[in-house]
Amino acid sequence: STCVVTRRVAGEEAVKTPAGEFRATHLLQTSGGEASDWWIHPDLGIPVRGQILGGMEYVLSSLKMGSGLHLPH
Repeated sequence: STCVVTRRVAGEEAVKTPAGEFRATHLLQTSGGEASDWWIHPDLGIPVRGQILGGMEYVLSSLKMGSGLHLPH
């Protein structure tokens, strides 16, 4: 069986989470006829927020950078 996943960029947005406020790329994703929204940190490539199928939500609660690593301004 094959499941087709499509993603479309909806734009850049400011997203507030318990880990801080981030600029993020908003992606609209469909999979098997179901839709979800993801906000991805453009430099780290990690999700900072997600509105998932069935009303579940993903929210980045903390972010610890390794020694010498810094987020761009």
